This record gives sequence, structure tokens and C-alpha cells, in this order.
Amino acid sequence: MKKYIHILILVFGITTCFAQTEYAITSNSGTPSSRYNLEANKNYSIHLSVFIDGNSSLKGFKTTFDDLHELTWDLTKFEKNKWIELKHNFTTTSQMVEPTLKIDMINEGATGFGNGIFYVDDIRIYDTSSLSLEDLEARVQILPNPVKNHLIIKNISNNSKVNIYNVLGSSFFAKLNSTGNDSYTINMSNLPKGVYFLRIKEDDKILTKKILKQ
Repeated sequence: MKKYIHILILVFGITTCFAQTEYAITSNSGTPSSRYNLEANKNYSIHLSVFIDGNSSLKGFKTTFDDLHELTWDLTKFEKNKWIELKHNFTTTSQMVEPTLKIDMINEGATGFGNGIFYVDDIRIYDTSSLSLEDLEARVQILPNPVKNHLIIKNISNNSKVNIYNVLGSSFFAKLNSTGNDSYTINMSNLPKGVYFLRIKEDDKILTKKILKQ
């Protein structure tokens, strides 16, 4: 059975005060990297990057998929004013086709989660029955990011398929130029400035990364 990495890529700021605030993230059919399904009774791992504002007193937040599989994220152990990566493992109890991911900031009196602003980016969902998916992300290097002219991709196999998409889902031709030792470059100098998604397919694994073109 094929096992895929599903990636949601976004950036948004959250401001919360003394009330419950919910933020919903839905799949966008026009953006390949935002579409994902979760099978029933399978093990997954959700990874995300968080930036906590220095003036924030936030202690944590909760996430659910279509109001199921509630996960609590603790922010108290991490340094502010820098991007950090968090992850949670979970097992699905039902099938979810392009589910809505919800983020809840909850203030519960004396045990409340605080208030302030934080940012979420690069939400990734792995099928942990195949550890090679996480291995692929750990192995592949993509730099520089942001990029002005040539994007360098290191440690991919010579049979990898690479595509570049814009935020509307339009695909751009990505010619890989080998520099040796499983390293390649892509000329992005002719692309307009903005956000793009680099999609790398290696055997039955798919890795997507957000690229900022300057």
C-alpha cells in the first residue's frame, strides 16, 4: 500500500483574549499541498511550526480534525520570538476526507491558556506506519529559502520527480541541473516574486516545501 506525506502550508496570526476563539483551516482544492485524507484506525503524526510573540502570555492551544482527535499543545517550555517545531502522534478512529483542522484558544479561569499573538506555519501530517516519510524530510536539504535565482536541492535520488506550484495550484516546469553527489539546482530567476510550493516525489513518498521567491 502506498504511503504519502500530506502537507498543509499556511501562515496566520492568532490573537486571543479572555474568551474561546476557534480558527478553522479547510482544504483548498486549488492548492495541491492543502489537500489531505486520513484513513480510519491508522497512526499519524502532525507536525507544525509556531512563532510566539515576545509579549504573549499564551500557554497553549488545542487542535481537532472535524471536532475529533483533540490534541493539546503546550507552549510554556519554548523560547519566544523564534520559530519552533512541535509534533503530536495520534490514531484515527474514523475516516476523514479532506477534514477541517480547527485550532482552539481556550481561557479556563485560573488554568487558562493566556492571551497574545502567535503564528502557525508548515502544518505537516505523516503516516507513521512508514517512517521513511519523516526520513525523507530529514534527509533532503533545500536552500537558500528565500531564493532569488537558483534553488539548490540536496540528497534526492536521480529518479525523483520535482514540480513547482504557485498558490493557485498552477504548475511550473522545473528543470533539474545536476551538480553531482545527489545535488541539483533549479533556475527560478524567471519566476515572479511570491510564494511557491516545491513538490518532490520519490518512489511512493511525496514531500512538499514552501519556497519564497524574492
